Amino acid sequence: ETKSKQGGFWERKLLNRALGIAEKTEPGLDPGLIKKIKLSLSNWLVFSTWRKALGGRVKVVLCGGAALQPRLLNIFHTAGIPVYEGYGITEAGPLVSYNTKTGLKPYTLGKLMAGIEVQVAPDGELLVKSPSLMPAYFKNTTGTVHAITPEGWLRTGDLGEIDKEGFLKITGIKKEIFKLSSGIYVSPAAIEERLQQSAVIRKAWVYGHNRDFLSAIIIPETTFGIISNCGYEIDHRTENDLPNHEQLFTLVQDAVKKYNSSSRGPDLVVKFALAKEDWTGENGLINEKGELNRSALQQFYHSHIQSFYE
Repeated sequence: ETKSKQGGFWERKLLNRALGIAEKTEPGLDPGLIKKIKLSLSNWLVFSTWRKALGGRVKVVLCGGAALQPRLLNIFHTAGIPVYEGYGITEAGPLVSYNTKTGLKPYTLGKLMAGIEVQVAPDGELLVKSPSLMPAYFKNTTGTVHAITPEGWLRTGDLGEIDKEGFLKITGIKKEIFKLSSGIYVSPAAIEERLQQSAVIRKAWVYGHNRDFLSAIIIPETTFGIISNCGYEIDHRTENDLPNHEQLFTLVQDAVKKYNSSSRGPDLVVKFALAKEDWTGENGLINEKGELNRSALQQFYHSHIQSFYE
């Protein structure tokens, strides 16, 4: 794609057309006659060069570490480069499930390996038991007790389900860390804490599980006295006035830029939006421990997330 962007107008247009068709073509489904013709042309003019770049003999690509976006899965399958996703966790040995040519279901992580047991806890967390499960963390009794139940089940920290056909699917995360699409781990709580050190950010929720970059939903500080005492210039005549949305967005934007200037690449907050409501136990966005209910926040701000990553 990078090479084609360096090419001429028609080369870029051809690539974009091929990708646009491929990303909407689900593996295993009949695309119809018209689409088949378009896909044949795309295969001849574009995707054949992809396979050639990979040596011309690639049969399958195994994918793990972070979930593959459905559109990318569609593109590679359409390009004649089948991608089989799998799931594993180091403490489990590490492989838990994987797709194969004879046991393939797109957008899932395949079926369980022989000897692997998976149980879904009442809160949706995946629990794993297998002969290859670690006995303990080295010299870390507390960590071991937290990670493995008395019955010998490993708490994965991932939320998931197993469908009627036996295919595993991850639906979210329970643990306070997640991976970007690059496979790099990120600690959202640490980033949220740093963002909230700004006087203009009251609360922050950071998202980016299996995405290319981090985004955030932010509750701004609306107290005039606090903001004005920090040296911010706001056009107000009395303390009873509140900053308007545009002013707040600019203030928060400056705070996010300041945070980003001292952060590593994977921890950068690329996009954000201001919340119009508070997060409380009553609306379910804060749990009984007073912590962010990340699963509920993800559902509540689904439309924002969609717009961030379009």
